[in-house]
Formats: sequence, structure tokens, C-alpha cells
Amino acid sequence: MKTAIYQPVVPYYRIALFNELSVLMKGNLQVHASMTMQGNPDTCLKDSAFLFINHEAISVLRNQIFWQKNLDVPKDFCRGDVIVFNGNPRMISNFGLISQAKRKKLALVWWGQGWSATSRPLQAWIRRLMSQRLADVLLLYNEHERRQYIDYGFPEDRIFAANNTVDTNPIRTNCERWTSSMLSDFKEQHGLTEKKLLLFCGRLSLKTKLDMLINVLPRLRLNHPDVLLAIIGEGPELSKLKSQALKLDISDNILWLGQHYDQDYLTPWFLSADCFVYPGAIGLSIVQAFAHGLPVLTHNNPKKQMPEYSYLSEGYNGFTYEYNSADALQNKLVSIFHDQQKLLSMRKNALETVKKYSMSNMVNNFYTAIQKASSISR
Repeated sequence: MKTAIYQPVVPYYRIALFNELSVLMKGNLQVHASMTMQGNPDTCLKDSAFLFINHEAISVLRNQIFWQKNLDVPKDFCRGDVIVFNGNPRMISNFGLISQAKRKKLALVWWGQGWSATSRPLQAWIRRLMSQRLADVLLLYNEHERRQYIDYGFPEDRIFAANNTVDTNPIRTNCERWTSSMLSDFKEQHGLTEKKLLLFCGRLSLKTKLDMLINVLPRLRLNHPDVLLAIIGEGPELSKLKSQALKLDISDNILWLGQHYDQDYLTPWFLSADCFVYPGAIGLSIVQAFAHGLPVLTHNNPKKQMPEYSYLSEGYNGFTYEYNSADALQNKLVSIFHDQQKLLSMRKNALETVKKYSMSNMVNNFYTAIQKASSISR
């Protein structure tokens, strides 16, 4: 059984997934994607051990629709082999790919989000229609989405949950290296001792709603002058956010740390923080935070969240506040600062949660979906 996976790009956090799948499939895996695509992180092939095939991407209608050039089914694929295609209906080059696969009687796996923060009812309907009409098997991001699709009437034995995650093993390995004395030295070196440290890590785009958190800081500082926000990441909103901080005269309360992927750099910042704050639509950052034993704060509107939001359990491993309410965000942060004992127990709960979302589990779920699709097409 040979498998080809077609994606917009291959971000760094997907390398472990595709590497482990390639080993499991004895090298019978190829990944097709673009090196760059508007609105996506660039492809990162560092440490990759799978066959990668590049397809130049072009966008039309102001980056609303995307086309990947020369997107073809591999010539040596035959009945029983599997095509995994991205479930985003804006990837219109996929339709030609699907048509080719059907003519060759190949198995088709629809892989994608059942719902995302940017989804609209029409888009969600198109996703469901595409997945139902075009694929043999659906591979959704998590179990919550899988249950929703079963409720829509999709056959239960053809719907799988990947339980989307990142490779948490390097995170845990690095965390275990940091002794309490090493962490104390790090805090002293970076001026974090006796500070209430909030952490954000991710791409600085509109969906993060970091402007709301920055707007809250002046009021928060009145009663908590020791509050500090560390921001790890870069993106299109960086200059606007820095200008906003200057206007509010809170630059001394923000650390702009830049973009970093090196786990040796990231670990002490996560271990030093009191809470991971993501005011907008949180995705895989929630797994990254939990893997460090760090509780998460985000908004409470599931229709404006990414699928990974379902991993959060209010009061157990994280907190939520009323969507789009700066007052609610401020009040929740104050309550977090005042209950350090609760934060300590939630750190342990976050570590327990992330055990359910290991990379090995995601690989096995992915492979099971591929096997099911292959068996259907034979």
C-alpha cells in the first residue's frame, strides 16, 4: 500500500508526523506541498525523512482561492493505494487530483478541520458535502469533531479522529533537564524574579487578538505593577502591536522575544510563566503549553475557536473568559494571579491532559484511517 499526502505547506510541526508515518509505511509515503503559500507558515524540511515533492502555489481573488501547479496522482499508484487530500475547499487544484484518483480507483482520505475560527455556515456545509461525496474516509482533527459528523449522519466506521498534536517528547525531555536552581538563575538573569509572567507564543496575526490583551495591560498594571507579558513570535501584526504598546506607555511590561523554534530557548520561558494567554482562536499552541505544564487562558466561544480548543477543560487545565470582552479578560487574569495554589494543581492537570495527545497516538490514528480507506477501495 502506497500513500501520497497533499497539503498546502509542510510546517515544522508536521515533520514528526510524516517522518513516523514514513517509517510505519516502510518508506511508501510521499508528501506533496508548496514551499510557500499566502497565509500559511513556510514549508520547513529540516530533519525530514520522507519523500517531498514541491508544487508551486498561486492565489487568486485576493488570496481567497489557491491553485497548486502540476498536482497529479503518482503514476505508479494503483487500486488499493491511498490519496490523502486537504479538506479546505479553497484548494481548488484538489478537485482535479480527486478526479484523477477516482478514475484510477484509488482510495481517498479527506483530512481537515470540521470547523475553524474562520468558518462560515456556507463554508462548513461545503466542507461536509465535499467530504461526504468525494472521500472514502474522513480524518478529522479531533474526537469532538468526529462525534459532530456522526450526528450529521456520516457513517461511523468511516470517520476517524487524528487528535491533532505536535511532538511533545522533545518538550518533555527539555523540561526534565531544568532544575529549580537553573530556573531561578534564568529568572534572575531575565528580570523575571517576583514577576507575574504571562506568555504568548505563536504567529502574530489578526486571529490572535493580542491587541485586546495589550489594551488590558495598563488597567492590570494599576493593581499588579509586577505583571509582565512575554511575546514569542513574529508576523504581520508585529509593528502594529509594538506601536500600540508605545501609545499605551506599557513597553516596560512587554518583552518582544522574536520568533523561535528551538526548544532549548522556549522551555525556560514556558516553565517561568504563570499562564499561557491566547486571546484569539487557539490551535496547536494549547498542546505546546500543556506539554510544559502551563495552564491556558483563551475565550469561550467555540464557534470562533480552532478544533484544539476542545482539549481545554475549564478549571481543570485552563480558563476561559467571555468572547470579545476586555473586562472579562482582565477580571480572569486578576483571579488567576490571586490563586497560585490552583495554578499549581492545574499545571499537573495540563501534563495529564497532554498524555492523550501524543504524536504516537496521532500517527496510529492517521495510519488506521489510511488502512480503512485502502480496504474499501480494493
